[in-house]
Amino acid sequence: MDDPMARPRLGRVDGTRPLGALDPKQEPLAYSLRLAVAHRQRAPSSVDSRPTFAWIAYCSVLARRCDSLAAMTPSLALALAFAIGVVAGLRAMTAPAVVCIAAYLHWINLTNTHFAWMASIITVSIFVLAAIGELINDKLPKTGPRTAIPSVVTRCVTGALAGAVVGICGGASLAVGAVLGVIGALAGTFGGYQLRRQIVGGLKIKDLPVAIIEDIIAVGGGLLIVSRF
Repeated sequence: MDDPMARPRLGRVDGTRPLGALDPKQEPLAYSLRLAVAHRQRAPSSVDSRPTFAWIAYCSVLARRCDSLAAMTPSLALALAFAIGVVAGLRAMTAPAVVCIAAYLHWINLTNTHFAWMASIITVSIFVLAAIGELINDKLPKTGPRTAIPSVVTRCVTGALAGAVVGICGGASLAVGAVLGVIGALAGTFGGYQLRRQIVGGLKIKDLPVAIIEDIIAVGGGLLIVSRF
């Protein structure tokens, strides 16, 4: 008697093609379901393998989808270089900090590059501590505006550094990545400053809640960008 898990209803997803004819990159769902069906058919009849079937299908779909998301192109890398520059404009030290974290955790590979030093635990510690200090300093009443010349220069430098790293990790030009990082830093610096002022003034609220939201956006956005690799 045919296995109900392998009836034509499933065949409409992956057709009647054998497992070897499916491309896991182009058809992750069909491949995963076909793989799980094959496992189910090989299982002893005395064993209820439905939980195993469901678990294999879930894990396989997730793994294949993650593999698909990991694909990177130079164009996308340059877009991410600009985005990490915007993060530097919001929080100068957060951008290089998340890049160092990604390098240390092997999310990105900086081996045999000019930026291999960023994967060092010492470098990670320095930038992370600097980022935390900046988040605290941003809340102090005597902190100057980010649009002051020294602050703008710092954000451009860290944006260029982070943008260059993101660029080369995606197979793009180091120089173009750095330039886009600077452009993103300028956009984040002045755009973030104006937006924060408009929100605080328009809603007649204190600056602290808006600053904390900006922190979350900068840190969360930075981690999202580097995890894309």
